[in-house]
Amino acid sequence: MMENDASTELTSTSRQRRQRRRVIVGAVAAVAVIAVVVPVVLNGGLGSNSSRAGTVLDGCPVIDSRTKLPSIAPNANSYWAGCDLTNANLTGAYLWNANLKGATLSGVKFVNVNLTGADLTGVVGFKYATLTGVNLTGVNLTGVNLTGGKFSNVNFTDVTMDSARLNNARLDNANLTRADLTGANLRDADLTGANLTGANLTFVDLDSARLDNANLTDVTYSNTTCPNSENSDSHDNSCAGQGGGL
Repeated sequence: MMENDASTELTSTSRQRRQRRRVIVGAVAAVAVIAVVVPVVLNGGLGSNSSRAGTVLDGCPVIDSRTKLPSIAPNANSYWAGCDLTNANLTGAYLWNANLKGATLSGVKFVNVNLTGADLTGVVGFKYATLTGVNLTGVNLTGVNLTGGKFSNVNFTDVTMDSARLNNARLDNANLTRADLTGANLRDADLTGANLTGANLTFVDLDSARLDNANLTDVTYSNTTCPNSENSDSHDNSCAGQGGGL
């Protein structure tokens, strides 16, 4: 009888040990699932079109239909390349070094936004945009279509605008210090009072542009079309006295 009791006790003890092992294994599996799922959710979900991983701000935000605010708060190093930000309200946003390459920015509200060092190469829908109090220092705007945009008093210091389209744009009193405008189209643009100190105007089209009271100290001219349609190369590499208030 004692032997049967001992055998029963051993069987019960073994069963309890197996149950404890199952609980431990289940807990470890749950932790592993959480470790995988949480970063995915934070990075914009499984449907994110981000090409990077491991950064909380990766992935495209959803723009609220009522408030127009993005579901992911904009911040330094935000990775929103290729995202559709149509009609988003980015007032006061800090987007230092953000990647907005190829993003759709139609109707986006840019007021007091800091985009220093951001990459806006190939953005869509920037035509006729209005930027107020925006800092675009060092931004890459290569090939961007900014036709008819209103950029009065905007800081474009050290910006790269190779082949950008700025025809009919308002750039009065804008700061374009050391801006690289190589090949840019500035036909009919208003650059009244703009600071172009050290800017590169190689192959730039300034036909019919206004540059009254603009600061053109140390500007680089080469094959530049002056406001009166003359080529700078025909005037000692300068547009001085060639229309547009120069």
